Amino acid sequence: MIIGITGKIASGKSYIEKLVSRSIVGSSVIDLDILSKTFYYKKPNKLLPLINKNVSYLYMDDGVTIDFKKISDIIFSDSVKLKKIEKIIHAEIYKYLSKLNSSNLYIVSSFNLKPFEDLIPISVEIRSNLFIRIIRILKRKQPLNKIKRMWIQRKIKYNCKLCIGTNIKDLRRLVDILRLLN
Repeated sequence: MIIGITGKIASGKSYIEKLVSRSIVGSSVIDLDILSKTFYYKKPNKLLPLINKNVSYLYMDDGVTIDFKKISDIIFSDSVKLKKIEKIIHAEIYKYLSKLNSSNLYIVSSFNLKPFEDLIPISVEIRSNLFIRIIRILKRKQPLNKIKRMWIQRKIKYNCKLCIGTNIKDLRRLVDILRLLN
């Protein structure tokens, strides 16, 4: 059986999947974001040329490790490339999930489980306050890419217009976010 955990970026999916996997002995966790990265290594000749004709540009200096920061900067700013890549990766993930042993319990997490709905009978959406999510993103050890930084700036600009003067906790969180951004 597969249980899906979904939610927006930094909503707490990983935290919940750890809690559930610790509580249910014998369950296995599958993070679809991590799984999708493995397909870049399994099928580099199929995926990387769709992103950039100069495939060597998509590798780190060692020539072996794929630079996912470059890839995300490219595909998330080009919806056509993103759709082509998603189509291939979603098909691979679908095949992978279809082959799982139905007598075992799998906890699958991703921000988007829609392409796999017929394989996941139970799914839970995790929600969290926007400002808490932004603080979580900023506190992560990984550097912010251009897309995440733009997303944060847009969210702050839009949501500040809605929340100013209505919730002191959100205003405090906003101040924390602005400190972390600088």
